[in-house]
Amino acid sequence: MLLFMLSGRFGFEPLEDVFANYGLSIYVTRLVKVGRRIRSTYYVDTGSGWTGPEATKAALCVETCGLEVAKYPKMIWPTNYFKMACATMFSLFWGGSKCAPSCRVNGIPVQEYLQSRYLDAMAELAEALKGLTNIVGFGTMNEPSSGYLGLEDLSKHFHHGELKYDLAPTPFEGMALADGYQQVVQRWSNGANQHVLGRPDKLVTVDPNGVRAWQQGRRCIWREEGIWDVDSTTGKPVLLRPDHFAGIMFGRDCYVPFAARFAERIRSILPHTLLFIELPPLEFSIDEFPEIDDTLIPRAVNATHWYDGVTLFLRAWRPYFTVDPRTKRPAFGYTAVRRTHMKQLAGIKGYGSEQMNNAPTLIGETGIPYNMHGGKAFRSGDFSAQVGALDNTISCLEASLVSFTLWCYTSDNCNGYGDQWNLEDLSLISMHKPIRSGAQLSVPERDSCARAVQAFARPYAARIAGTPLKSEFILDRVEFVSDPTKSNEAAMHPTEVFVLQLLPQRLLSRDVRWTILRPVALWLGHSELSA
Repeated sequence: MLLFMLSGRFGFEPLEDVFANYGLSIYVTRLVKVGRRIRSTYYVDTGSGWTGPEATKAALCVETCGLEVAKYPKMIWPTNYFKMACATMFSLFWGGSKCAPSCRVNGIPVQEYLQSRYLDAMAELAEALKGLTNIVGFGTMNEPSSGYLGLEDLSKHFHHGELKYDLAPTPFEGMALADGYQQVVQRWSNGANQHVLGRPDKLVTVDPNGVRAWQQGRRCIWREEGIWDVDSTTGKPVLLRPDHFAGIMFGRDCYVPFAARFAERIRSILPHTLLFIELPPLEFSIDEFPEIDDTLIPRAVNATHWYDGVTLFLRAWRPYFTVDPRTKRPAFGYTAVRRTHMKQLAGIKGYGSEQMNNAPTLIGETGIPYNMHGGKAFRSGDFSAQVGALDNTISCLEASLVSFTLWCYTSDNCNGYGDQWNLEDLSLISMHKPIRSGAQLSVPERDSCARAVQAFARPYAARIAGTPLKSEFILDRVEFVSDPTKSNEAAMHPTEVFVLQLLPQRLLSRDVRWTILRPVALWLGHSELSA
């Protein structure tokens, strides 16, 4: 409660991430209830240490992979979307009634069991938040996955958007490994072999030595459904129904019905709540964004996430290169990179305007990695790459006229371990204060933990008299331009623009009447302004 109360004062958005975290007992309980064996899913414990990372290859986690934390591969955690642990749980949560009808928990169909418990938990939260004026909406689930749902052939990799770093078993191979059977698995690197040639680096024999991801005495759910079995002659796993999950449209058949149910439950407690719609990350989507009728889910907001994927996954700022995550086409040159990013954002806005009957768009998550280029900035104090990357991200968002929330603010961020989660390091602040040379922006002591502060401490129109047509902050010139629609009615009201104290105390304007209301804000009373 304290977190939510403080978030209203300071403008933070609390958010829970990932499907299953050992610290989240609600999720671990769900894993156990469907027969998952938590420890052996990740490693073999002989009492004398780890004999090998993730014996069953059902997941790859920094806490249990057997590597030193500093050697955990960068941005490899999303590969878990495509491994047996996450794929199974998401499949059961979203489509268990369709793909695992015989799976029940305490006599309840598994999909109903998982979804009803999830809704119960969120309803408890909603009850606790009654009376807080800063709660504007609820999100259905952060970055969900469709699991196996919609896959045409379980003997092949998921789809073109699959993140194949290191060992990448196919769905069937993952099921067999999780049941303790040896498999030959492809190993991929994050380089030309994958992104240009489309081929793995090599084949690796993985032998779990009989260790299973399932509790003793519990059969694999998918084996129970007749998807695969073991050949009585050879003793090897065989795939019987490669198209078991085919024909399921995740958005239409699974997400929309759940989102409608979610909205109804939350609004029975908080009637005026907005619903933030969020489907799988664009890079990993298997089907198109669904039609969401505003009569089915009124007051819905398109909250799709957006990142400059190349910068995020490579942890490097390349202002003259990017790749479109959906088409896989590269873009070269500053103008082409900017055009690619703007096209991506236009597509996201289209989800709200076209598939959601002109619903507003809020980019639910965006940001940059601060530990790029091997953490060079932490040693040199030169954060120019981070400033350039973040300015590019925010400038594209501003030019697209979309609202957004920056990810993230982590109070215990440090240079060694980032945000304390899978070595991600996207926090705007850090306990390790950035080294600053005399030539850099002068920052007050209270803001000394901020990183690349000049890129995000930028002016913006908080309240606009009219409809915005243009919003732009040119960092190099410290110039802000806003151009709302002109009308007699709009001219009667001021536009509120925040200009932070970090910026030079000067106002360059043309035909603008302005008044400083408080140290961080200006009121401007004209339909076109430049500050």
